[in-house]
Amino acid sequence: MKRKLENKFHFIANSLNSYKFKAIFLILVILSIYGVFDIAIRTGFFYGLYMIYNNQWVIAILLFCLFVNTLNICELYKKNYSIIIRNKTKKEYLKEISKIIIITNTIVILMSFMITCIFLFFKYAGDFSVGNTINGVNILFYTIYHFIRFIIISSLLSLLIFYCWKFLNSFFSFLISIILSLSLVISPISLEIVTHFKMFFGYYLLAPRFENITLDIQFSLLTIIIIMIIDLVLFQIINYVKRDIG
Repeated sequence: MKRKLENKFHFIANSLNSYKFKAIFLILVILSIYGVFDIAIRTGFFYGLYMIYNNQWVIAILLFCLFVNTLNICELYKKNYSIIIRNKTKKEYLKEISKIIIITNTIVILMSFMITCIFLFFKYAGDFSVGNTINGVNILFYTIYHFIRFIIISSLLSLLIFYCWKFLNSFFSFLISIILSLSLVISPISLEIVTHFKMFFGYYLLAPRFENITLDIQFSLLTIIIIMIIDLVLFQIINYVKRDIG
C-alpha cells in the first residue's frame, strides 16, 4: 500500500514537471493578469475575486486548461507501463487515474487562485473589506461557496473528458474539450425543466446569479448529481465493454 502511494505521488510529481503542465502554468499567469486588469471599476479584494470568476472567458480558458491537463495525465499514464501493471483490474485502473486527475486538477485550480490573489493583492493592497454583499449574502461566503462549487463541477467534467478519451480517442476527447469550454462564451440556449433551473453546466461554473442563495445551492447540487450520474454510467460502460486496462 505504501509503495503504491509512493508510485502515485511520484507520477503526479513527474506530470507537474511535464512541458504541457509548464505551458498550463504560463497560461494561468497570463489569465490571472487579464482577469485582474480587466476589472474596470475600483473594487475591494474579495469583490475583485467575485468579478474575475464571473468572467466567462476566464472560466472558459481555466476549464480548458483543466481538460488539457486531464488529457496529459491520460497520455502520461498510458505510457507508464510500470504503473499500469500494478492495477489488478480495469476498475482499479479507472479509479486510480480518476483520483490522479482530480488531485492534479485541484492543484491547477489552487495555482490559478493563488496567482490571481497575488495580482489582486498588488492592485487592491490593504482593501480587504468583506462588508460587500451579493443578493444580501456576504461576499466572503459567496467567494468560498463559488470556489468549492467550481472545484466539484470542473472535477466531474474532467472525469467526463477522461472517460471520453478512454472510450473514444485523444482527438475526439480534445474536440469535446474545446466544445465544452467554448460553450461558456457562446451563450447556448438555456433550457428549463423546472422554474429557474438551467440545464447547462456552465451556468453553475460562473459566480452565483440567483437572487436566492438557497435556490442556487439546490440547483447546483442537482447539476452536480446529474453530471455524477453521467460519469458513473460512462464508468460502468467502459469497465464492462472496454477490455484493455491501459
